[in-house]
Amino acid sequence: MHTELMTESELKALVEELSRRGVWYTLGLSVVTCKALNVRAIDVNVAKTWPNLAGDREPMSPGQAAKTELARAFPGLRRVGWRRDHVKLFDWRSPLYFDVPYQGAGVYVDLKAAYCQIYRNLWLDTPFPRGFGTLSLSPVADSLQDWKAARNAVMGIVRSRTITGCRSGKRQEISVTNHFLSPGLWATVQAILHAVATTALEHGAIYINTDGYMFPDYEKALGFLDFLNDLNLKHEIRDSGVIDLRGWNNYQIGRTSTALYRMGRSLPNEKINNVKTGDAGRWLQYLRRTHTLAMAPAGNGAGATKPE
Repeated sequence: MHTELMTESELKALVEELSRRGVWYTLGLSVVTCKALNVRAIDVNVAKTWPNLAGDREPMSPGQAAKTELARAFPGLRRVGWRRDHVKLFDWRSPLYFDVPYQGAGVYVDLKAAYCQIYRNLWLDTPFPRGFGTLSLSPVADSLQDWKAARNAVMGIVRSRTITGCRSGKRQEISVTNHFLSPGLWATVQAILHAVATTALEHGAIYINTDGYMFPDYEKALGFLDFLNDLNLKHEIRDSGVIDLRGWNNYQIGRTSTALYRMGRSLPNEKINNVKTGDAGRWLQYLRRTHTLAMAPAGNGAGATKPE
């Protein structure tokens, strides 16, 4: 298949032309693929030149690069072992928390490359809950560590079960075979993020969005930073200073502000809290254990174990 790099406007024009002609194509994040024309078009703003499985460099989207590294790490893999009832594990979502508006001093803490630094010490076949697999994701994390969109795309791939097909302006979701589908890995990463979010709330966080935590004063933030250091979770202070927290995804802190805040829009300030606090301690113990195993010399692992 021939790859073409296009601007956003050129991609839009291609989609309109394919729709006008009634030609079938699939639509991904910044990628349009048309088998009838033997072409894959990628947004030039997201593409990078990346080595394919043969070692030849070619333009790829973040998702293509992530899938390539998974295929390189696990050649010949046909399926990650899991049962049909494990599909419900895909219902796990990232932790979110907002209670009331706040104005005053504070600090915003971010986990650095959160998904990547968590799944780096896990396995593609991670059993849920808190099991140990055999297909280490460390090589994938190492390969993609300098490309944020690609390393995050790994988490999208392990839960992707459909593609979007289009013809004549109509879209439909089509089930596809995904050799890297892993409900256990997806749920495990989310559960760890929920355990970290639980600890952030215990230290007084007033806003949480996946891997970002806002605190109303430095003393409370320092306790959380000590916790992150103890667990070897890399982090950074995104910004600090005066906080104007108006609602969900609507805030300014220091020089950092959200698009909603900059637009001056006012939305209903509904409370949001999906943080799963149960078993947080056991998940943090598991996180510590996976980090210890990752630091051990190769070959000293205990092999695959069942979930708790």
